[in-house]
Amino acid sequence: MNKLLERLRELAAGSRHQNDATREIVRVIDDPGYGQFWRGDFPTVIIVASIASESKDQNPALRKIQDLATRSYLFNAALGEGRITLDLATNVDHNDFPEFTDAYFTAGKIQIAPGSWRDLSEEELEIIHEEFPELINTKINEWYHGA
Repeated sequence: MNKLLERLRELAAGSRHQNDATREIVRVIDDPGYGQFWRGDFPTVIIVASIASESKDQNPALRKIQDLATRSYLFNAALGEGRITLDLATNVDHNDFPEFTDAYFTAGKIQIAPGSWRDLSEEELEIIHEEFPELINTKINEWYHGA
């Protein structure tokens, strides 16, 4: 299980406001085949966001789950369209070339409207690093080669 799903599961299981939605989220994350069966061929993170958003009994944990899951999915689209920039490569060990397994970006921006960008939060950068390691490696290599 990746770190984002672990975090979403932790939020659902640890919520003081247990309800059908939080229990369903834990079940879907623990058994992704279950979620695929009843929600179609969507990524688990989208199934989780959907469960959180459709719950009639909203609580802070469900709102946080929906926010994190939705942002993760949107980042995938934004990264593919070049609407996210990553800056300040850190912890680059030149002996690790070309994998750079310990390298990461400490800053970045996301386009929120044509010509308008905002800084990515630490939490958003963490989501990007955890969910898209291949992209991070590609960007680190581009930075390394001066692209």
